[in-house]
Amino acid sequence: MALAIRLEHLIETGQITGQAGIARAAGVTRARVTQILNLNNLAPDIQQTVLAWADHPTEEIRLRESDLRHYSQVHSWEKQRRLFRKLLGGKKK
Repeated sequence: MALAIRLEHLIETGQITGQAGIARAAGVTRARVTQILNLNNLAPDIQQTVLAWADHPTEEIRLRESDLRHYSQVHSWEKQRRLFRKLLGGKKK
């Protein structure tokens, strides 16, 4: 999540030229860059939760980028929140 926010900032401030520039600099495909940047489409509260967990990981909940990738494609933040709560229900021990 933090990487997605940082990459978006680099593009917005002109420090790097678009997704292709990021892909070249990082040595990854543009498709992978798109996957990462799409995390910025998550509801703000989901982003905050993910960032907070990244700072204080627990054994109870371990999220991966791939867990969240699908939700970033959902246009309704309310639906994202429902899916996220469902995901968390399956992650808690």
